[in-house]
Amino acid sequence: MFGQTVWERDLHQAGSPAGLAATAEHIVVHERRTRLVGLDPRDGTPRWDIPSGARPRATIIVGKRCLVIPQDRPELSCLDVRTGEVLWSAQLDEFTGHLTATRDTVLVGGWRGYTPLTAFDLRTGSLLWRSPQRVEIAVPAVVESGVLIGEPHGDEVSLIEPRDRRIKAQWSLPEPLVSGDTQPVLKPLDRDRVLARCGPRTVVEVSLSMGTVTTFFRSEDLDLAPRAVSRTGSILWVPETRRGVRALHAQDGVNGG
Repeated sequence: MFGQTVWERDLHQAGSPAGLAATAEHIVVHERRTRLVGLDPRDGTPRWDIPSGARPRATIIVGKRCLVIPQDRPELSCLDVRTGEVLWSAQLDEFTGHLTATRDTVLVGGWRGYTPLTAFDLRTGSLLWRSPQRVEIAVPAVVESGVLIGEPHGDEVSLIEPRDRRIKAQWSLPEPLVSGDTQPVLKPLDRDRVLARCGPRTVVEVSLSMGTVTTFFRSEDLDLAPRAVSRTGSILWVPETRRGVRALHAQDGVNGG
């Protein structure tokens, strides 16, 4: 039955998207104020339970590793997602936010312009590079050819090589990229297409292979919320500022409601 509860777990605190990461094989959740717990997604059975500090700024799973940044100390920790074992930790600047990882590289920093953008090796935790000054970027988006970054209220999106920060491509946007703070504003659709929330009412499509930028959808009557679209199968959900949502076909941006 659609919507049936399979299992549930009491977190003993309010839930937070930044304190939850999930894949088909693993769930990691922050609970009881200072604990990080690995759960079996089939039945919610705990696999491990470790101290992790206060509510995370970000928690993600990539492959067999879980990465987390707590709010009460400037530290990035990499765990074995199967056992909870801490594989490595790296010191960060205060107020480091945003956390993104490819198959071999971790990117942190750029939240609200508080810190430089910094890259670590996913396997060892060794520092790869650090931008020479503080930067402000939206939550980066991982694609097959690299990582996409853009400045909130800026008019460009760049594709960088995460291992060395080299710019591989850049695109000019027809309207400024919105500021989503901790919420993503870039949404990869497939190997070639990425959607960006721009201006008060526009969703822009960037083609990585063709180098083109086109308007995917524009609301004619209501402002859209400053965050990325979400997807369920062939349907995209575009949130509005008034708590409504638009349903679009992922292929062409036509209203699907």
